[in-house]
Amino acid sequence: FDAPPGQVFTVAIVDPDAPSNERHGYRSYRHFLMTNLGSYDDYEGEKLTAYRGPQPSFGSGVHRYAVIVFRQKEYVEITEKDIPHSRVRFDAVKWGADHHMKPVAASYFTVKRKRIVEIV
Repeated sequence: FDAPPGQVFTVAIVDPDAPSNERHGYRSYRHFLMTNLGSYDDYEGEKLTAYRGPQPSFGSGVHRYAVIVFRQKEYVEITEKDIPHSRVRFDAVKWGADHHMKPVAASYFTVKRKRIVEIV
């Protein structure tokens, strides 16, 4: 990650459509969270939540996966108590604000799981 000099970032990936695009009971599912990404060797980043790839259930429709980049004011010390134990119902923007971070970029991709039936 080639960050602008002197700036530090956090990246989150969430699925706001879990468990389905009609029922958002788990909104938003946390797929990845990494903090302290920067342009210095001292800021190689700290993985707070290991990446878990998209695996929407069959018949759950199209899922959006949002990638959100937060600017940090400075390097932050995050402890286990700062990270919710459960990946479900993770409000990335609120979590960032609680840790004095501001969202500065976002993008998303979509995934729909299809059944593949092989005819023999």
